[in-house]
Amino acid sequence: MRLNLTIVASLTLLAAACDPDDKCVADCEQDDSTSEQPTAGDDATETADSGSPSCQATEAEADAWVQANRACTYVTDCTQLDAICYQGDERGTCGSIAVSRDADATQWTALHDELTTCGECGAAACGSEVGCSDAGECVSLGPTQDICPEVEEDIGDFIGSNRACTVDEDCQLVFANCYEGPERACDSIGLNTAADLGTFEALHERLSLCVEACGGPDCGASVSCSPQGQCVATFP
Repeated sequence: MRLNLTIVASLTLLAAACDPDDKCVADCEQDDSTSEQPTAGDDATETADSGSPSCQATEAEADAWVQANRACTYVTDCTQLDAICYQGDERGTCGSIAVSRDADATQWTALHDELTTCGECGAAACGSEVGCSDAGECVSLGPTQDICPEVEEDIGDFIGSNRACTVDEDCQLVFANCYEGPERACDSIGLNTAADLGTFEALHERLSLCVEACGGPDCGASVSCSPQGQCVATFP
């Protein structure tokens, strides 16, 4: 009986024996379970809380940047920048912001990169346009909003603001075969020499997407300063 008890006791001691590094089996099992626990450096803690002071400061800086870069006169003064991580009021449905073309896009990219760590990013997969509001600010338009009426109004306003003259030499003939307003003769309009032709060409190019076809005969129109002090294109 004593021999049998000795054998059982020996087996029990072997089951709880230590490994070659003098570390017991029970200790090893405890170490394994402890090593599986997440630590403070896990990925779950890498994204900052959107309500944290640092994120609030970044969001406020982004808001200020957008507001400072929205000025426009015509729709062609505006462009879109990606803003799927920006949660400000000026973000459009499709995840972009409308800003002036002369805005420094690299500044926005740096701000937006910081915003990626502050919360969820995403937006509807849709196409959007930009417009210039009556208040002179670039705005994001929804995918169902028609930009063409604004383009037509803008090009009409531009022509009306750039026709003043005193003598014929103040005027120039400008190609405008997509414009269908009363100022056109043949395929051209008359503008004064102070007109920014780059702005007009941008408006005219955008207008070309709004009309069924651009046309007008090349009939050799000429330009002159009318008795009313307006540059006019006339038939020969």
